[in-house]
Amino acid sequence: MQENKKKILESSIRLFSEKGIHQATLADIAAAAGISKGTLFYYYKSKDDLLYDILDISTNEITDLIANVIQESNGQVTKEMFLLAFNSLLKYDFLMKINYYIVEQALLENEIFKDKFRIKYQNWRDDIATMIDKLKLELNGAKRDAKAAILLAAIDGLSLQYLLDPAAWDMDAVCSELADMFT
Repeated sequence: MQENKKKILESSIRLFSEKGIHQATLADIAAAAGISKGTLFYYYKSKDDLLYDILDISTNEITDLIANVIQESNGQVTKEMFLLAFNSLLKYDFLMKINYYIVEQALLENEIFKDKFRIKYQNWRDDIATMIDKLKLELNGAKRDAKAAILLAAIDGLSLQYLLDPAAWDMDAVCSELADMFT
């Protein structure tokens, strides 16, 4: 990734988490990244473009994280596998907050976000289904795809609950149930 683009993304994530998405301006981001507004506009024409790039990066990181957990599990579905995944995932709380902002925009008013989110979620379900193939489960395509959708829903829903109240759910019990559901 180009150095300026990396600075922009890092600065915007930090500013969005500190100030909020509405309060952090593109001028603030350019200043925090140590670049001119013109350089920022070279990479991102709008805050929406920047937010979508952050969404793309965060979903890729989460997908990579899940893939690594599955690889480390040697194909075995265990409570520990899910514990490792969720403990790692919940470190990205600031990215989860940005994702939920984008979801809100996609659902309420932003058709471009809606289309991008629809495609992103389809790709994410496909990636998770591919990862599920690496588990020692014998699933046909429809059953595998259903489990991928359920796992994505679990990631989304549990992450949202965690953001609202970190003590809302017993991670050990939830991960045990997820492991039972997948075996």
